[in-house]
Amino acid sequence: MKKRLVFLLLCLAFNLSSMAQSDESIRQFDEYQKKVAKKAGLDHMPRFPKGTRALFDYLNENIHYPLEAEKKKIEGRVLITFVVNGDSTINEVEIIQRVHPLLDAEALRVVKAMPKWEPATKDEIPVRVKYTIPISFVLPHDELKY
Repeated sequence: MKKRLVFLLLCLAFNLSSMAQSDESIRQFDEYQKKVAKKAGLDHMPRFPKGTRALFDYLNENIHYPLEAEKKKIEGRVLITFVVNGDSTINEVEIIQRVHPLLDAEALRVVKAMPKWEPATKDEIPVRVKYTIPISFVLPHDELKY
């Protein structure tokens, strides 16, 4: 059984300031993953346990805005890339777009702590795929007052 290395960049279009994802955005994301997999010649992309909604829920529940960053009103989007291996493990986690050391460290912590994923397959053989996730840190803003 020959292992193949497939590198793909896939961005999840979500924002952690909106704590719930609509069914429509989940459906659109899943459709996008199918297109990317087909273009790359994969049977399917790596999958977070229990699907896309579970991935959004995991990130929303586990990312904690660093208090010092909140006090300093630091916001931004950290881009993290990682490899989902054929054995379902995650490694080679790295930041490819930094915001601030506090936010970067929190995004890195949560991604490194993710459970095993279902690996991508090509011709029914598990393959390594590089995956990229943007994690947005957005503070609540005062509503406009009339």
